[in-house]
Amino acid sequence: TLKIDSKKITITSENPDDKKRIITSGDFEPDNASMYENSLIDVRGTGTAEATFDHVIIDGDDVQLTDFVIHVWSGTTIFTNTEIINFNLNYRRGGDGLIATRSANAEIYIREGTVIKDNTISGWNRDNPPALLSIGSGGKLYFEDGLVTNNTVNPGSNGVIVGLGQENFPRFVMT
Repeated sequence: TLKIDSKKITITSENPDDKKRIITSGDFEPDNASMYENSLIDVRGTGTAEATFDHVIIDGDDVQLTDFVIHVWSGTTIFTNTEIINFNLNYRRGGDGLIATRSANAEIYIREGTVIKDNTISGWNRDNPPALLSIGSGGKLYFEDGLVTNNTVNPGSNGVIVGLGQENFPRFVMT
């Protein structure tokens, strides 16, 4: 797990024409000790955490995952010219997501050139279905010139592409 706690970091490729990969290996098995602490990328630290991903590829390598991939507890996370691809998500809990927030102190920005594609969602939760983009408990997602395409919700799942909760007035803004 890449934990970004109360820090400001940028992950970028030196050459924008040669994007570097953050790849999930077949042996990524989060422990199940805590419901929300098994993310591939975990951002937290009210007002101080900022993670920027620029000209990189975050690749699930078709490994089946059952937890959040990118979980923003608090702070700001920005994706620019980034590809988020090949995640095979099989969720059992409500509100799980490829990119998720659960806090009024969390903001996610999907910006120019970012593409979320070739991911699959499985799973069922009657009251809180799994989502590709999951915004809950007052979190904010700003979609500014990115693209979500060629993703699949598997048969038998009630998964959605964008899941917006009710608690504390979460926001989803497209410009």
